[in-house]
Amino acid sequence: MDTPKPLYRVGMLLSGCGLLDGSDPTQAVLIQVGLDEADAELIACAPDQDQHDVVHPLRAEPLPSRNALAEAARPVRGLCVPLDAGLAGRLDALVVPGGLGVLKTLWGVAHAGLEAPVEAAAAGLISALHQAGKPIAAIDEGVVLLAGALRQARLELAGGTASPLLDTLRALDHDVRELGENQLCWDAKNRTLTAMTTRDLDVRAVAGTTQNVLNRLLAELDSIHGE
Repeated sequence: MDTPKPLYRVGMLLSGCGLLDGSDPTQAVLIQVGLDEADAELIACAPDQDQHDVVHPLRAEPLPSRNALAEAARPVRGLCVPLDAGLAGRLDALVVPGGLGVLKTLWGVAHAGLEAPVEAAAAGLISALHQAGKPIAAIDEGVVLLAGALRQARLELAGGTASPLLDTLRALDHDVRELGENQLCWDAKNRTLTAMTTRDLDVRAVAGTTQNVLNRLLAELDSIHGE
């Protein structure tokens, strides 16, 4: 029996593997599982460069440098390709999970402030998808990256009500909605979908938000493609 063709190709932009220095591995795995259950093809990508830093997950101490692409391959079982703006032509949509590495390796705002440039390939990929009218979903720190990469677009964004990221989002002059945690913000004009999860270790809540994001993203893809 032939393998059915995936309905959609969805990219996942990663910055490594680790809540403190890369992408949130819990969200990355949940996104992978959710897309697989929807028969969508996942194309995970990350920059082939050193992470800004590496942090011990138990002691929060610095560790020797690691490659962001190699680390990002961990939660997706090695199926991760180098980040390239040209990937936009292969994708129907993009998801950017959270994790502090998003604001270190993909955009140095965490250590260099708002004037730091977004990593060139990440900025190019997000911009190309936005210009093509392809939906982009982002969670937690991923929302800040989206706001930085598209700072001229005046996005409607989920900012949470007690999120430590709220001030950064406001400083970028977007329309920030102080929604409750785990609520979604769909910007129909810009085709962006954003959400903030609970900031504690409630894995069930994170899983629920992540699945809600994927469900809405896939529904918008169905609408765009007339299904």
